[in-house]
Amino acid sequence: MGIPVLILEVTSDVSKHDMWRMFLQGACLVRLGNSLLKSGSPPFIVRAIYIDQDYYASEYTLYQADSQTPGDEEGEVIKVIVLLIAK
Repeated sequence: MGIPVLILEVTSDVSKHDMWRMFLQGACLVRLGNSLLKSGSPPFIVRAIYIDQDYYASEYTLYQADSQTPGDEEGEVIKVIVLLIAK
C-alpha cells in the first residue's frame, strides 16, 4: 500500500511536543490506512517508537477501535498500547 507502518521520534525538547506530534501523525496514518483497505481486510495498525532525553524507548501500537463507546461514533477513537523497551 505504501503507507508507513513504523514511525520513530527522538526527543528534541523537554515538553515532549514531538511525542504528541508523533501520536497525531500516527492517528492520521491509521485512519488513512483503514479508509484505503478493502472490506474484509485486517485492521491497519501503526507502530511508533519514542526515545526520550534519558534514552528510554517507548513503543506504541496505534489502531482504530471497531467497537462503539458511549458518546463516540463507531471507529472515531484511536487506541494506543504502550510498551517500554529499554534504558
